Amino acid sequence: MRLNGVKNCGKASLADTAGNLLNHSVAYVKTGNDPKKTISIDPWLQDCGFLPEMMSKYKNEYKKYFKNPAKGQEMVLITRKPQELTPEQTEYFKQKYPQLVLKNRLFAGG
Repeated sequence: MRLNGVKNCGKASLADTAGNLLNHSVAYVKTGNDPKKTISIDPWLQDCGFLPEMMSKYKNEYKKYFKNPAKGQEMVLITRKPQELTPEQTEYFKQKYPQLVLKNRLFAGG
């Protein structure tokens, strides 16, 4: 997403409140300061939506696909530090993998 100019995006992992990972990661885009407006993008489940909606789906509809949280723990989403790319690295990936660059005004503003 960063190659396409998307800001405030990164990777997050499902975990329980004790910090045990549940073997599933998603992409996210923060659309402001309200966590309820964060968009979770889940390519494996082919689903996306605002964080509260997606967490509800993970806890109910999709729970059979993940490790269960430890007894007495809740399922949460923890963000991972985004991988920062230098301008040179960004250009390298754009040249090497042009199929990843979307020609869309939605992302790059032009």
